[in-house]
Amino acid sequence: MNKSLGQCLEMYRLRLGWDKNQASGETGFVISQQQISKFERGSIKNPGILSLIPLLAAYGKSLNDLEKDMADKVTPYHQEMTIYEGNTTIPLITIRNVTDYLNGKNVTPIDHLPIKNQKTRKLFALKMDNDFMASNTGSGYPKNSLVIFDAAKTFAQGKDMLISNPDGLIFRHVFKEGSSYYFKKLNTGYPTINNSDQFKMIARAIECRIIIK
Repeated sequence: MNKSLGQCLEMYRLRLGWDKNQASGETGFVISQQQISKFERGSIKNPGILSLIPLLAAYGKSLNDLEKDMADKVTPYHQEMTIYEGNTTIPLITIRNVTDYLNGKNVTPIDHLPIKNQKTRKLFALKMDNDFMASNTGSGYPKNSLVIFDAAKTFAQGKDMLISNPDGLIFRHVFKEGSSYYFKKLNTGYPTINNSDQFKMIARAIECRIIIK
């Protein structure tokens, strides 16, 4: 299933950690909060290029970016699929095995996932065992979904990162204000944390796959 226009616009906004009012403000209020809500819900089927450009510019995106992201698919993953003839695969591992895997140690994967990207040395997948990164609006990374990470991709503002800190590995939406980093759970039922402790960015989330049972 391809992403809709609304899903892409919502994804861009959430990755920046903005609510709809802030997103409207970043357009100079050219696009209202109500319009943004309608775009994301799909109430306005064909908003028109002139309406989209100010919003995309605020998100740091172009029409080409939007077209590409709308063409992307959420790939269903079936638990019973374990053999992928002719496909490149990456390992589905547990979070406690990530460090060993990236250090080149032998790790027994739970399963393997097919992927088109041929450069798989820094790619791996984790299963979400909680709802911390499941957005209340339906985007994000739902519990039991599979998230593919790329350890070759470093921190970028408003991206979703796997992070090592003194308590272990955590997965959070990360943004920086001044010299401070903030770790946010996309589920708004949990607080955003300003982390001043020692931490290291391990890998960036690049894809979410929904399990179909």
